[in-house]
Amino acid sequence: MVSSGGNTAGAIASIAHIKNNTHRNWWMDPGLRKLNLFIVILFLASASGGFDGSLINGLESIPRWFTDLGNPDTKRQSLIIASQSIGGVAAFLVSPWLPDVIGRKWTIVVGNAIIIAGAVGQTFTHDSGAYIGTRMIIGFGGVICAVASPSLATELAHPRQFGKSWMAFGTLNLSPSWSWRLPTLFQAVPALFQIVVIPFCPESPRHLLRQGREEEAKAVLLKYHANGAEQDDLVDFQMSEIKQQLINDAELNNASFSMFFKTAGMRKRLAIVIIVAFMSHYTQTSGINGGLAVWNAFWAIAGASNVDRLGRRTLWLTSTIGMLVSYIIVTALSATYARTPNQGVGYGVIVFLFIFFAFYDIALTPLTVGYPTEILPTKARAKGLGIEYLCVYIALVFNSYLNPIALDALGWKYYLVYVFILAAMVVTVYFFFPETRGKSLEEISDIFDHKDLQHEAEAAREEGAPEDAKISKTSIAHLE
Repeated sequence: MVSSGGNTAGAIASIAHIKNNTHRNWWMDPGLRKLNLFIVILFLASASGGFDGSLINGLESIPRWFTDLGNPDTKRQSLIIASQSIGGVAAFLVSPWLPDVIGRKWTIVVGNAIIIAGAVGQTFTHDSGAYIGTRMIIGFGGVICAVASPSLATELAHPRQFGKSWMAFGTLNLSPSWSWRLPTLFQAVPALFQIVVIPFCPESPRHLLRQGREEEAKAVLLKYHANGAEQDDLVDFQMSEIKQQLINDAELNNASFSMFFKTAGMRKRLAIVIIVAFMSHYTQTSGINGGLAVWNAFWAIAGASNVDRLGRRTLWLTSTIGMLVSYIIVTALSATYARTPNQGVGYGVIVFLFIFFAFYDIALTPLTVGYPTEILPTKARAKGLGIEYLCVYIALVFNSYLNPIALDALGWKYYLVYVFILAAMVVTVYFFFPETRGKSLEEISDIFDHKDLQHEAEAAREEGAPEDAKISKTSIAHLE
């Protein structure tokens, strides 16, 4: 972090000793209780977009669903499954820009309105073509929400509480024609709830400050991070940190996606965002479902509960190493079973697949969105998350077609591809994923950008200008 005088700080100030008008336990603090309620509601975006993804698996078991859609053949069914992901890819056209233009919370409202329109339209479809189209609409709106929601939640969160997470929920089953129509319509419920509540949610103080609305930004921080106190040391510190970070980001302000290639820090962030996106989907090849739902939920909660206690890097390393070891065993057992089928070996495969998913859940469930959200600077956050979701949905479309074909052709040998991918993940995490535990968003930026800022200061000294000359030319008022 660059100090107000322009020098790179040798040590980053800790927020732990800064006076703050909040209780140490959030549940005993009225401001933090209300703030955390808003954050939980923001994470309903996962339900809005994710409910449709889980619903389709249940609908395939309802005969009337097939009849009402004209009995689609296997290829048509594959397109139906992939259509939501295709809509998500298309959302990349607007999702990276919209949160920076109209703000985080109104972007969520727009995304939810699109989801509601798609869900209502899907409820009354009578052929597979219209059903595919409405699934694409839901995927489109879901990604818009998914990009804006974590950005707003992270930027609103109190500095002590960056490690929060969420879980999605299940589906219904009724009869006859409404056995699939009512669950389909139910997709609109979380979106409708968000549309009603989100207008009362505060806007991101970082977004407000970037828009030149400094008083509003400080008012949000004082209300939710200091219980409405007229003055608070932590809020003053946060305002100073956010202003400095926005100044550091100023030269990237009009750069669009080219900002990700301008500095070493931004290139590293982009690489991590893309790697995390593909990690989250190229490590899932198993067709086992059922009992995994509760198992996955348990380990995801365990991982999320320890994000701040153990740290992000510890969870990443534990997860990737655990997945690699368990998947090597799965591959070896699968090869043995292919040569000499044995019930005990078959059970062994299932056991180690469950172990694999436990290691997957402790990091990739809570951190796939959370970690990129933390490491991206304010101006790049929405665009970076847009890139991540583009990669995620490309991976989903690709896997939905490639995996069945490859497994059919290669059998257990195809697992070796994932063993190599997992080994590469371990090496990548070890060398390129920094720890962010206990740091503010601005302090995290310093991890990535301090070398670039040092180079700027050295260049300024060589030119005979003060070290902060370049920075001081840009003020918050001129950021837009």
